[in-house]
Amino acid sequence: MKKYEEAIDCYNKAIEMNPKYEQALLGKGLSLNKLSKFEESIVYYDKIIELNPNECVAFNNKANSLVKLKEFEEAIIFYTEAIKLDSKFSLAYANKGDALYQLENYHDSIVCLDKAIEINPNDYQAYNSKGNSLNGLNKYEEAIACYDKAIQINPKFKKAHDNKLRLMEQLI
Repeated sequence: MKKYEEAIDCYNKAIEMNPKYEQALLGKGLSLNKLSKFEESIVYYDKIIELNPNECVAFNNKANSLVKLKEFEEAIIFYTEAIKLDSKFSLAYANKGDALYQLENYHDSIVCLDKAIEINPNDYQAYNSKGNSLNGLNKYEEAIACYDKAIQINPKFKKAHDNKLRLMEQLI
């Protein structure tokens, strides 16, 4: 319902009753992230990590907030930690691939995105991101194939349509 302020009030009450309630801490961190309060969200992810250093979702979400702050290198460290904790965490691989793309490290980005796709072959966002990295390497036909795969999986995924169209226009 996108009522993040109300959600935060509820999470605050739950956290007040039990400061170690990980789901409430996670929910508050996610709500703060949705409100673009990235520094504040990191505080809550750090609390979860302190309580449970094996909580891979907290590492991934902290990295997501760092990406929003354009702290890509630091984000990669936390995505890597999430992956160490759960080697089948396809979203962390895909997110790490996106962060590497932002640093124009296209080769390593593709390695991460390939792993995400291996774990979850229906991850249309990973195919789109891989297309972006392939485009960065001037591998246009392969990039178009990735955009097409993303569109095949999710025909309503606008980003893949837009990326494919933009690339096709560049090639004309």
